[in-house]
Parts: sequence; C-alpha cells; structure tokens
Amino acid sequence: MVLVISSDETGLLKTFQCSVTISSNTVMHRPATTSHLPPDLTQGRGNGITSLNWIGSDKASIAVGRKGPSVELWKAEEDTIKFCKRIDLFSSGPDAEAADMYEDVVNVNGWGGGEYLTAVTSYGNVFKVDVEADVESKEGGGGYERMTQKPLVPRPPEATRSKSFRGRNPVESSCYLSDTLLALGGRDREVQIFDLNNMKAMWKAKNIPPDPQTLLQHPLWQTCISSNSETEFCAGTAYKELRLYDTRQRRPRAVVGGNNGEVIESMITACEWGGDEGGGRIIVGTSEGYVHDVDVRMLKVKRRLVGPNGCVKDIKAKGEWVGSVGLDRIWNCWDDKGRRRGEVYIRQRGGAFLWGAGEIQVVEEGSGEGEEVGGGEGGRLVEGDVEEEDEVGEIVFSSDEDDDGMDGNGNMGINQGDSDSDEGFGSDEEFFNPGMQTKTKKGDKKKKKKSGGGGGGGRKKQRR
Repeated sequence: MVLVISSDETGLLKTFQCSVTISSNTVMHRPATTSHLPPDLTQGRGNGITSLNWIGSDKASIAVGRKGPSVELWKAEEDTIKFCKRIDLFSSGPDAEAADMYEDVVNVNGWGGGEYLTAVTSYGNVFKVDVEADVESKEGGGGYERMTQKPLVPRPPEATRSKSFRGRNPVESSCYLSDTLLALGGRDREVQIFDLNNMKAMWKAKNIPPDPQTLLQHPLWQTCISSNSETEFCAGTAYKELRLYDTRQRRPRAVVGGNNGEVIESMITACEWGGDEGGGRIIVGTSEGYVHDVDVRMLKVKRRLVGPNGCVKDIKAKGEWVGSVGLDRIWNCWDDKGRRRGEVYIRQRGGAFLWGAGEIQVVEEGSGEGEEVGGGEGGRLVEGDVEEEDEVGEIVFSSDEDDDGMDGNGNMGINQGDSDSDEGFGSDEEFFNPGMQTKTKKGDKKKKKKSGGGGGGGRKKQRR
C-alpha cells in the first residue's frame, strides 16, 4: 500500500493507506484517517496549511508551509509521519518589524539536496531555511535567511492594509521548475521565472495578443502553475483558460478554454501536468468541482473525471493514477482511463495532499481479498464482503375491472388467497385498515362511475 498525506484549512495533517479494487461498479474502501498536529500548535484557520512538498527523491521528509507565515519539517515513516521542527518567518532581526500577519507561505520546497528549504510568500518574499539550524539559539538567526532585499511584489500602504485587502499584484501561484528555478504568477501579473542563486528574473512571459475587434488586452490572473520540465509548464487562470508555456518563446504556445471553443465552466483552481509517461496529459480542477482531462497533443478536453462536488484545491499524479482533494472533504482517485477508483472522507475541507512512496495495491475483482477496514469512522466494506441483495419481483398494475384488490376510489387493498373468495381479510386487518375494502360487484362500480363518485370517472371528467 501507499501512504497518502493530506492537509486541511484548520492546520491538520492526515494520513491513510491507499489500495484499489479493480471492478466496473466498485471504488476503493474508505480507510480510517489519522490526524497529526504539532505539539505547540492549536487547531484553527489561522494555522491553515497552504503548501506540501517532498524534500529529495527518496520521499523521506516533508516540507509544510502554513499561514503566519511559518515552515515545518516532518519525517515520513512506513505508515505515519512524525513532526521534527517548526520555523516562524519574520521572527528575528529587522524582519520582525516588517512582519505582516496577512502574509502567507504560497509554496515551499527543498534545496541543496535537502539541507535547505526555500519558501515564497504571498508578497514575493523568498526565504532560505536551514534544516539543521538551532531555531532557539540566537546564533542560529531564527533558522532562516531572507534571500530578497525587497519583496518581488510591492506591499500595500499601511493605511489601506486590511484583512480583506490582498495588495497590488499579489503572488497567488508558484511552482519549482527545478531546485534553483522558481516560477511565480498572480493577479494582474505575468508568469516570471527567478534564479534562486542570485534572485534575478531569468524569463518573463508575455500576454496573448489583444482582441482584434475591441483591441482590449486579455486580463491576467494566474491561479495555479504546474511544470513538465525546466522549459515547459502550464498555468491555469481565473478566466477559464489553461495556458501552455515554453521558455524558448515568451507568448503562450497554446491556450485551452476561454474563447477557443473548449468548455471549462469556471475559474481554474488546480492543475497537474502528468498522469502518463509521455507528458501528454494535464488534469485541471475548477472552482465548481469539475475535473477535466486535457489532451496536450490535440489541445482538447478529452473527458471529465466524475467525483468532486466542491472546489478542487489540489491535484497530484502518481504514474497512471490521479488524485484530488477539495472543499467537499473527499479525496478522490482515478485511473488512466478516467474511471473513479477511490474516495476517502477526510472530515475537514482539504487544501493539499501528497502521494507517498511505494506502489498502489491493486486487488482484482473476485479475488476474495476483500476485507473490512477502517473500523469506526469512515469504515467501508470492499466488494468481496458485500452480501448479494435479494431480487425484487416485478410489480404489475392492473385495471379496475380485473383487479380485486383495488376499489373504485383507487385505494390499494391486500389480496390474499383466492380472488373469488373473501378469505384472508380478518377483523384485525379491517381494524387497522378501516379504508380497506373487500371485493365489490361490477354493478356497484358502474353506479359510482355514472354518479361521478368513482376515482376513475372523476379523473376523466376533469380532463374533459
């Protein structure tokens, strides 16, 4: 089995084991999730997790970015995770005076073979965090080093800064193309690539040509970025567009959605370039809960992945498997053909998740390996233990003339035994069912129809 780590907006990290049952009518069982929280931290929206990333290729350490802003280091074991240390940014020196309680960590990643972490905030500040530094000592300097002399995005004035004010051109999306190349995007700003060695802009994208009729520029709002290599990446926008970039040119080489005929219902909130070996697949999630499979070669939406019912916050691929988490509190899993293979209830609204090391266990249908897992909350039976349901016979509705259990008013009676006899209707049944009538004569029914008292005659008169 493979370990899956998910986060939520209240600051909890949750882990569960993943296995898949291959069947046309079943999905993965619902295992019990285990919640994790640092000992010196309380659960709350102010400590929500904004970023999750593996450090190194061995997937032994996890970098966690929180609101505040702060960075944490966790160790991954076979079936659980363990907290190591937490470093508060803007906590020492002159940075303490410049701290902004509304500045959050947008992305965090490893650097230098896992010896350091790099964290980028929503105002464009980049920090270099020493994993081995002593955070509590004064010589450690708080365990971090600020790599930018000034923010990449200007801060709003003190008079206009508030909880709802996001600043001018904030950084809302970022992606590490490599250990030293960082791509940033946001509202009213194009994607830029920075070199972390000298913090200089190496490349900046250019907007698509203006509308030929109105000559208006297309609006910019990059909400998510995902990379295929150091030179290829894609960016989803709040204007229902998926832009594909190649650093050998500045303008997007292709645009999917928007006014190009492909239907993307709402703003794109998550994207992942992956899901196959050739890099010809991009998974896109929207704010309305739609997940689309985009074919990069044909530049078309191939299919919709059914499952989520709320805003999709994060999408990750592991080989041919694709997973997503969002505000509907459900972690979903699909295979390479777009079939839904898994769902796990994580109790809180999700924010990000990671695939752990190892391979996904696949159980063939009818192998007899089904078992009850998860016990207690979220437990579910795999198909091998589900009992077959009893077959339901056909229900036949008869006419008034040949049905002995139906009276003239359309009331259904209980007919037991022979239809020509009145046996089977005892006094007890008449007591508990005073409206139940026994067999009536055809002459009485004809009189009721002529007088309009019958149910069928009354309905015909109304239709006329």
